[in-house]
Amino acid sequence: MAAGENTVYHLEDEFTWNKQLPSKFAVCIPASNEASLLSVFQSLLNCDPINSAAVYCCINNSESAADSVKQVNLQAFEELREFVHKAKPWFAVHVMFYNRLPSKLAGVGLARKLCMDRAAKDMGYLPQAIIACLDADCTVANTYFQGIQQFFVQNSNKVAASIYFEHAQPSNEILALGIEQYELHLRYLKNALKYCGYPWYYHTVGSSMALRAETYKKSGGMNTRQAGEDFYFLHKLMPLGFGEISTTTVFPAARFSDRVPFGTGRSMIEFDKEKKLETYNPIIFDLLKQFFKAFSEQQSVDQTLLNNLDPRLQACLEAEGILDAWSRCVSNTSSREMAVRQLYNWFSGFRIIRCMHFLRDKGLEQIPVEIAAADLLQRLEIQAKGKLLQTYLELDRQ
Repeated sequence: MAAGENTVYHLEDEFTWNKQLPSKFAVCIPASNEASLLSVFQSLLNCDPINSAAVYCCINNSESAADSVKQVNLQAFEELREFVHKAKPWFAVHVMFYNRLPSKLAGVGLARKLCMDRAAKDMGYLPQAIIACLDADCTVANTYFQGIQQFFVQNSNKVAASIYFEHAQPSNEILALGIEQYELHLRYLKNALKYCGYPWYYHTVGSSMALRAETYKKSGGMNTRQAGEDFYFLHKLMPLGFGEISTTTVFPAARFSDRVPFGTGRSMIEFDKEKKLETYNPIIFDLLKQFFKAFSEQQSVDQTLLNNLDPRLQACLEAEGILDAWSRCVSNTSSREMAVRQLYNWFSGFRIIRCMHFLRDKGLEQIPVEIAAADLLQRLEIQAKGKLLQTYLELDRQ
């Protein structure tokens, strides 16, 4: 279904402030069972202003949600309405309240989609219009609007980007230790994928992404997955022209949550139980590097190339059907360069994770994140400065 062509869902209530059409920059925030949204709105209000900006918020719950969740959402909606009319933000505000979304679909994917569809349609899908995604538990640096806008102005060949983020430091000691390890895991994984030559190594954090409204429409809009919607959405955009915005920062909250089966909240629950987090063995990325290096040099895939790889990696790629995939790439394109590009596209984010899991299950078991992160720095010939996490934060800022 194309962006803007939604199934009609029951909209319980909505309000608008300082309506400006068409806006050229929209921030989209899904929210469910959040006691208050004032922190994120106040953070945006404190930002250095730009012309023609709008903030869209979709407060939502399923038709089968507990009465307590519905009450929390209603109170958050009313509190936000009062706050907006008193604060008189410099940006336009559009807040939607959906409290009867179908239980089979309700979740963060649908909430993001409703928000982003509305924003993209209001902005007329203009190529210069920007959609940024944020979460209800985030705050942002004062440079948020200007930093994102400048990136797209200065990078006309980029249609989407991930935004630099750092989880806010919690007062809870367990959460503080857990979020440090989780941040290290995220940044280790990104840099390990980059190290092995995988082109789509970028962070895929839903609260820290932005794209052009025109691209949103052409890509078919946000999916309605109840978890992992950001991962699949961003991996669809990466081959189109992707970058990283490091001139501003998003600060997601660190908290316990079991809303989805993975992510920050779930990882914090696991850390609370185990008092440690584990991640993928660095040897997995050494093996993947064998393939990407050989493919880059040969510009094709054949049985000889596979036979020269580690047997575990060979078995993985053959199980994925890489020889047939390469044959299709060659048949469906007019040049070797395009065929190579097609194979990298075939090697989607989901497929690289399947390969990582295949190799993990072949004996390369997960190890503590600190050990993995330290090993990767040695492979990159980078000297750690202070804490491991600080070194990785500096890598991402660059």
